[in-house]
Amino acid sequence: MKYFLFLSLSLLFLACKSEVETVEEVDNVSPSVVTPVEKNIEILFDEKDFSEPKAAQLLNELKICNPNQKNKNNASEPACDPKFFHILPFIENEKIENAFLLVIRAGVHDWPLRRLLVYQREQGKLVLVNTFVAHLIGSRKSSTKHDDLILQFFDEYENRLQCVYKWKENRYQYDCVEKIEGRRIKKELQDSMNVEIAKVISQNNMAM
Repeated sequence: MKYFLFLSLSLLFLACKSEVETVEEVDNVSPSVVTPVEKNIEILFDEKDFSEPKAAQLLNELKICNPNQKNKNNASEPACDPKFFHILPFIENEKIENAFLLVIRAGVHDWPLRRLLVYQREQGKLVLVNTFVAHLIGSRKSSTKHDDLILQFFDEYENRLQCVYKWKENRYQYDCVEKIEGRRIKKELQDSMNVEIAKVISQNNMAM
């Protein structure tokens, strides 16, 4: 099944690559692809202090780190430190303690890849809404006041898959793939690529 999926995705990718390289007219590109990323996000985990003042408090509440850890090179039992964690908002005009995105560096808790967790407070407690094994590379404002998330996934063959997730039915749900390996997708390929990339993400447990 994986071989068939890879072959099918590879054929679609090659077709997409061919179309992008030979035709440059924006009119022929899917509208979702040409929508600009309103806010580019790059998280390097190189801050000395948290940019979000309440980050340490929220991490302690989640019990996801050790506030007494002095060794900042210990990712298996990480300190509550910006070397390992980054918190940012995703709902317009909402207090950060009630809703936030938590980006976790690769290697933390012996997990080899970067993760993105989505939390909301319900009845006074923080609840995990989504888990992504992906890089958060951007966001856009939306009519729901919940930012659309631009995520970059890496499949088992190291292809870069840039996808959009939108807030629907109280959680983030897959909307579309915008780029593969940095290349835009033509209109006639968009629907088929959306389906194939959704399969890849699901079968590799990269979005939950």
